[in-house]
Amino acid sequence: MESRLGLIEQSFNLRYSLYVREVLDELPDSFTITDPCISGHPIVFASCGFLKMFGYSSDDVIGKNGRTFQGPQTNRRSVMAIREAIREERSIQITILNYRKDGTPFWMLFHMCPVFGKEDGRVIHFVGVQVPIQRKQRRSGCGFGRNGVNLCEDGSGFRETVLGSCRREVCSDSVVESNRVLAMDFGLGSDDRGYARHEVLGHNCRFLSGVDTDISTIFQIKESIQREQTCTVRILNYRKDKSSFWNLLHISPVRSASGKVMLFTC
Repeated sequence: MESRLGLIEQSFNLRYSLYVREVLDELPDSFTITDPCISGHPIVFASCGFLKMFGYSSDDVIGKNGRTFQGPQTNRRSVMAIREAIREERSIQITILNYRKDGTPFWMLFHMCPVFGKEDGRVIHFVGVQVPIQRKQRRSGCGFGRNGVNLCEDGSGFRETVLGSCRREVCSDSVVESNRVLAMDFGLGSDDRGYARHEVLGHNCRFLSGVDTDISTIFQIKESIQREQTCTVRILNYRKDKSSFWNLLHISPVRSASGKVMLFTC
């Protein structure tokens, strides 16, 4: 047990600086970081938002597999879809029924993507983001299919809708200039940056820059995207009300099983 806990601690603490770990601890969003290189693919970090959502303590969660949060009504096909994405080292977005510590079930939108090492390009972690869904019903022509996948009017899965748009962006000649926000996971909500969802989706992240944003940092980000590499920078951004704030930004390419970049997570 001690050797396993040592591996888990090393997996997270030695790969990320103290500053990064402190920032992650302060984020209110619900997300986990898992390590596929350790037997059982355990959770090596769980955010405060995740612990609050599921009702667990950090000691309850660290070292456990995501199966801990499944229950009798969790759709097996959804579970297999997640396992397949892990095996193929690709991202996935799917709705799934999970359970809190007290046994109450709830629907959530689960987005997972691989994190690639800077040295050798191998997958070192998976980041999983959990967004609770208040109720499962059809609205404005969209709803949830029997297998838990979000469906639109044409019957296509939500993941295909998002990644399809992303593939078109990646295939264009101006991938850097047209690199647009396709989904909101961390910190772009109205409580943090002051923007509504429709004001963010489809726009380039340059809208967060301002008069005192360092141009060299922006070029560093663009160069990383062009080279399809990970990038971590400290950049001055601006809220909708024009107030400035320092942002620790990490950009990572998400690749298909063939190695082609499908999108970037940040």
